Amino acid sequence: MSPRRSKTNKGPERTTFKNGAWYYLKPIIKAGKSTTQWIRLGKTEKEMYQRLAELKSEGAGLMAAIIERYRNEIIIKKAINTQNAQNKQLNRLKRAFGHMRPSDLRPSHIAKYHDLVGTKAPFQANRELALMTHVCKYAVRWGHIDDNPCREVQRFPEQARQRYISDAEYTAARDLAPLWVQIIMDLAYVTGQRRIDLLSLTRSQITEQGILIKQSKTGTNLLIEWTPDLESIITRAQTELLPAGTASIYIICDGNGQKRKDAAFTTAWTRLMNKAIEKEILTERFQFRDIRAKAGSDSSGEQLGHKSATILNKHYKRLPKRVKPTQ
Repeated sequence: MSPRRSKTNKGPERTTFKNGAWYYLKPIIKAGKSTTQWIRLGKTEKEMYQRLAELKSEGAGLMAAIIERYRNEIIIKKAINTQNAQNKQLNRLKRAFGHMRPSDLRPSHIAKYHDLVGTKAPFQANRELALMTHVCKYAVRWGHIDDNPCREVQRFPEQARQRYISDAEYTAARDLAPLWVQIIMDLAYVTGQRRIDLLSLTRSQITEQGILIKQSKTGTNLLIEWTPDLESIITRAQTELLPAGTASIYIICDGNGQKRKDAAFTTAWTRLMNKAIEKEILTERFQFRDIRAKAGSDSSGEQLGHKSATILNKHYKRLPKRVKPTQ
């Protein structure tokens, strides 16, 4: 016989009884969204209280608890793409440092991990060091430690990406792409915007003056004014991506009017680059983000939305500077 729920019909906070067992409803962040993880506690109230006590003690007083608090209170406030990337980084940091007490954490521990990751992936190592530095900053703020042990660890030197897509490479790859990928490529080049903002573009952002963009990463508000090329791209998207009689609020959508997901774009882009290399149309792959750099290199770069000329020149100006010879 299945065990029955207690007559009080109520367990501790965030617990529930379903299908003959008790569960703890743990709030988590997944793919940038708040959701709930169901953790089975047992069939009886005794099992439930015992397992619940174990769960609540796990990580208490350790870096694991600080990392999870950072995940639930700080990460959630960031842009979706940043959340997705940093949640994966936090998982790796938790595996490395979660078992340690905050007061035991030393710069040498951070440096050892940084060196280990950096032997194969120095860029990743630097990103994880930056994130761990921010986690420890909040650990200081929350009273767990008095000083940030990450500040003494030096990052690996990094060189800004210099891949510039020539007009011929761009056209050759574009001609191989599916229609919807062609359109987002053209939008990226003409507007200079990131793919996350282009995939989220809706008809309500289309105005008489141009396209309204609030950049998800920086919060910068832009009005990208109409040009004949931009008008042509938007018209093509609105007339060719949807069958007659189908409507959508999204500019980049599938045949049913649904928003194209970032994962679907990643798959399509990988296939496109593989096909271009196999057919020997390209000799070197390029990343989608390189189109944004091409936009910045081929123009003033103002449409990219960067307030810092230093960032613009370092990361997005990839053509050699033209100079005159000595006369």
